[in-house]
Amino acid sequence: AQLRLGRLVEARQNFQRGAKDPQQSLAAEYYEGVVDYREGHAAEAEKHFLIVIRNSPDSEVKNEAQLFVKALHEPVREAYQLYGTAGFQYDTNVVLAPSNDVIKQAAGISRQSDGRFTLNAGGTYALWRRKQTQLSVGYDFFQSLHFRLTEFNLQDHGPNVQLVSAYGPFQFGLLGRYDYYMLGTNNFLQEGSALPWITVVGDRGRMEVFYRMRRRDFIQRSFWVRDAFN
Repeated sequence: AQLRLGRLVEARQNFQRGAKDPQQSLAAEYYEGVVDYREGHAAEAEKHFLIVIRNSPDSEVKNEAQLFVKALHEPVREAYQLYGTAGFQYDTNVVLAPSNDVIKQAAGISRQSDGRFTLNAGGTYALWRRKQTQLSVGYDFFQSLHFRLTEFNLQDHGPNVQLVSAYGPFQFGLLGRYDYYMLGTNNFLQEGSALPWITVVGDRGRMEVFYRMRRRDFIQRSFWVRDAFN
């Protein structure tokens, strides 16, 4: 129960105590190997599993130990990931105007429909990796293409770096990201973000807590008033 709850220190202590009972020694040896495997101690885990394999012929626990040993020697998973998505959006009532009706009427601004395609692509590469920790860099690209309001086509280039680690049911990390936006063919906005986060995963659900710090600097002079640190 402690092992499944991620309480690995308490679980190890009880398995070591259980190993003193001859009838429980092999099972305790196996589960000590599982604890070491979960903690990323590959060499120690393999020692426990090999003891189980030698001393428990033709048993289910031996088969399970062999699967763990095989997993310990499998090639490391790919260091990179790539993705791409495409989408279509349509709005029957696009309003890109001041909220003041007098100004809208004087300027001849009315409601109109418009659609756009969106393209999103990117990837990540793991610079450094351990059993429970990974440091990766990535890049995201976004482009929107309007049918009518082409002056509002938006393009984003977003390099990022992220450090992620896990312990039991807890996962935590820190994400740093820089975004450079273009509106149409003009330079529009640059922003930097830092986002520490923590996630708790349990049998009944998942909870996430994060905090975002963001600095936005608008390149177009008409938007400078919106520069801010949030």
